[in-house]
Amino acid sequence: FPSHDTQLIPSQPIPSTFNYFLNNDPASWAVNVPGYNTLTWKNLYPGIDLIVEDQEGHVKYSLHLSPGADLT
Repeated sequence: FPSHDTQLIPSQPIPSTFNYFLNNDPASWAVNVPGYNTLTWKNLYPGIDLIVEDQEGHVKYSLHLSPGADLT
C-alpha cells in the first residue's frame, strides 16, 4: 500500500506557469501554478521513491529503491 508519509518535492523550476479551470466553480480553480522539470515522490511506498522528469519533451520516470525495500 502507498505510504502515509509521502512527500512531493519539485525541483528544477521552469519559466512557465499553468492555469487549471476544472469546472464552473472559481473557488476550485488554480492559476499561475509554477512548473518544474522534475517531481520526486519521496517514500511513495516504504523505501521506494518515484522520480518523474522531462527529458527533451518526453516524460521519463524512475524508481529509486532503498536497501531492503519490499517490491512485492
